[in-house]
Amino acid sequence: MTSILLYWNHICVLHRQEKAFLEGLAQRLRGDGIRLEVRYFGLGYPEHMSEYLARPDAILPDLIVSADLEVFEDPRIFSKFKSNLYPAADWVPLRQSPMLNAVQRGPCLLPFVSIPLVYYTREPEACAKTSLPDWRGLAFGGINNSAAKTVVKSVWERWGQVAAAKLLEESLVADMPIGAFQAVRQGRPAPPWSPPSMPSGRTAGRPFSASPRRGRS
Repeated sequence: MTSILLYWNHICVLHRQEKAFLEGLAQRLRGDGIRLEVRYFGLGYPEHMSEYLARPDAILPDLIVSADLEVFEDPRIFSKFKSNLYPAADWVPLRQSPMLNAVQRGPCLLPFVSIPLVYYTREPEACAKTSLPDWRGLAFGGINNSAAKTVVKSVWERWGQVAAAKLLEESLVADMPIGAFQAVRQGRPAPPWSPPSMPSGRTAGRPFSASPRRGRS
């Protein structure tokens, strides 16, 4: 029997569905003589994948699926396995979309899902006129997934390191996106909220009377 080790850094709000899918996949693969072993990383598990793979004694897997983008963007981690990757993009046709095209990292990595960030705000008029690094008191999350890092890296790339540092100093950064939502809902202290679209869509009830609106980028 062929053994395959898969490292899976989950998307927090989808993890129950992800796990059920992978358990069913493992059962189906056994019929083809393949033993799929899955090791999970992320919130609720001892380590994030990037933290583990950065260790000198880390065991490299056969497959990586990760919402922790540090795995691919940190050269100290990516250099450990980049020379052994296959041109998987040639094997699997990807849907063409601006969001997926923006996160392509070469023929050996498959960006199969891209989750946009959205604004929720109590002050839609001010939000529409203010660019991201000029907000004082923006709430976003989370530290424990890639959402907060994505916001900071996007600001750094477009407006520079000083703007990114200022954003962190003047923002409320929650452990998870739902924490930022609750802060805005309770009126403390930040007017806007910048979460991934999935948590905002799954949150019970409508947070404000205004519809979600995008801030000026």
